[in-house]
Amino acid sequence: MRRYMEVKRLYLLILAALLLCALPSCKKQGTPEAEQNGENVPDATADDYDNRLSGMRYGDILETDEVWYFNAMRASSFGKACVLRYYVKENGESDILCSDPTCMHKDKNCPAFGVTNIYKYGGRIYYQKKYHPQGSHTLYGIFSMDPDGGSRELVRELKCYEDDIEASANGDFMMHRGELFVYICRNSVNDAEPGVRSMLKKLEPNSDEMTVLFDETREGAVDSRVFFYGKFAYVLMYHSETIDDPDSTDGYPWGQSVIELFRIDIETGESELIKKDEDSTCIFSECCFVDRNEDIYIVNSESVLIDGETVPRGAAAYKYIDGKFTEIMRFEDEENGYYFGPICGDNVLGGLCFKMNGDVREKAVLWLTDYEGNTIVKDTLPLGFLTEEERQKVSVNIGSFAGNGDLILRFCIYRRSEDGESIKHDYYIVHYDYSDGSLKETLLGMSKEE
Repeated sequence: MRRYMEVKRLYLLILAALLLCALPSCKKQGTPEAEQNGENVPDATADDYDNRLSGMRYGDILETDEVWYFNAMRASSFGKACVLRYYVKENGESDILCSDPTCMHKDKNCPAFGVTNIYKYGGRIYYQKKYHPQGSHTLYGIFSMDPDGGSRELVRELKCYEDDIEASANGDFMMHRGELFVYICRNSVNDAEPGVRSMLKKLEPNSDEMTVLFDETREGAVDSRVFFYGKFAYVLMYHSETIDDPDSTDGYPWGQSVIELFRIDIETGESELIKKDEDSTCIFSECCFVDRNEDIYIVNSESVLIDGETVPRGAAAYKYIDGKFTEIMRFEDEENGYYFGPICGDNVLGGLCFKMNGDVREKAVLWLTDYEGNTIVKDTLPLGFLTEEERQKVSVNIGSFAGNGDLILRFCIYRRSEDGESIKHDYYIVHYDYSDGSLKETLLGMSKEE
């Protein structure tokens, strides 16, 4: 990749200088006049947070004009399997972003190892990583580098203490229009009551200070996603509330699902609850999206319990309408049955079906629609990167990067280790271009769990 990128190096340096010079005017023009419904939210810029990332757990994927950067496998926020890879669009070159030919890419000495939360700004690539200063304990930091992986620099250290929920390194780092944000969602105890605390912080430049923009605690299980448009950040949060049931015969309380959407002004720090479904029948899924008009979409894979047996109902799409999530699309047809793999992104909803013929997997069918239910593409996935035997075993990790004609899926194959004692995973990151109503498949890269 270095050979390919050297030609572009001078161009990128000039571009970075031009972008930095233009920052003050860009920020001024980027301030929306309206404060709701996205009516005057400015058009996205090259340095906007890519909201399609929400379905892939924030910054696991980055697209530039020339290159895709990605982690094929992510065991945890700082998982041992996180190795930064790249795919050059022009010539299909793909590898780990490490220039050391002797490196095994398995420990902290590899610059690509443990890299997460990848973003671009001013012609540079930014990312989060553990690092080990000489004579110091493990620290977390935000780094930047050239697009070819050169000139790596520590931008700032992130504080991390295991017992400190507010520590910035305990969350996910995000970047929007050159500003750094950390979203933290952790278990907490307040007045002896357990709960889950969600915080969005802005990291102030050239200092160790952080401004708290959002801080809410909820009981029960909590899941959430963050989106950015213009000067607003949006936190979509699911949690369960315990309700006393007066009709209960056993005296036990029951829980109801609550889905809330908060809008935060990242310039003033003002936060507002703008939408809430207090007793949602929609199952929250990481396949969700908040669009520029503040409309919320969720696609999940459902099943129901009938006579003690779990009966599948496939993928269903929901939209928040008049205070409730309403089903707007169910991915099911006579030919293929239920579509179980949910997909949700920027003006795209969908499902993926592995059609069986007895015990043999016959094909994988992808069905994508727009928000109005119009079919964009409905076709068999080629899966040309797998052997016939592997196609019988492959599954799809829940979550996708979808919108603007791009769909990225993370496929997984389970296998036994060489000693037969454990199950290992092979992960494949695959890009589908559906912009012209057909499917063009490209394997970006893969990782084998050792």
